[in-house]
Amino acid sequence: MVARIKDKGVGQKVVIEVQRQNARLSFTIDTVGSSSDGRVATIGVSVGTGYSYEPSIKLNIDPNVGGGSGGLMMALAIYDKVTPGDMLGGQVIAGTGTISATGTVGAIGGIQEKISGAESAGAKVFFVPADNCQDTVGVTSSMTLVKVSTLKEAIAALPLALDHTSTQKPPAC
Repeated sequence: MVARIKDKGVGQKVVIEVQRQNARLSFTIDTVGSSSDGRVATIGVSVGTGYSYEPSIKLNIDPNVGGGSGGLMMALAIYDKVTPGDMLGGQVIAGTGTISATGTVGAIGGIQEKISGAESAGAKVFFVPADNCQDTVGVTSSMTLVKVSTLKEAIAALPLALDHTSTQKPPAC
């Protein structure tokens, strides 16, 4: 397509046909000079492969909730919404940790209080940032305390933590 447009010359008309869903659309576009070489015709679009992505995500966040320590759990909730199936299978989980743009889970304060509160709320699994594991020494809990350093690790550990019949266990503090 790029070669055919270059062959047309600057200021010429080209017809572009595209398929969108079940409709074939036709557009007539005037070529212009390329920004790198004004003698080379272009139409000012990039051609490439792509995909259509149409999930509907609705999040209800209590306006009184603030701070970065809910980052990991928010990221897991979003991941669960945009992927097929239900990651939790109706089970209650909890956790804490900041989350970076690259998916790294960071340490937080007050881990012991957060573990206690999650257990009181009925959680069976609690995600602990790896850098907070030393803060859980001496904590007794009926929950599975899962050690995570990244969102990817949390996603991989979740089914292991929820499957009580499996011999494979998630990383623990």
